Amino acid sequence: MSVQKTQTERGTLVPLLREIKSEQGTIPPAALQDLAHTLGVDYAKVQKVASFYCRLDSVERELRLAS
Repeated sequence: MSVQKTQTERGTLVPLLREIKSEQGTIPPAALQDLAHTLGVDYAKVQKVASFYCRLDSVERELRLAS
């Protein structure tokens, strides 16, 4: 895998996940499969990033509510 492809995946995946969550209120497994196929990456990688993003989003939301 080239460095350029890796940078493109990192630069694209999270914004796409945010867009899906914003539009649908959640990130369904079918959307993860579509993203993996579209970006040409393993489903497991997309699922891992989505899982981390959702946890991070939840923590950020809790911090905003607490302040």
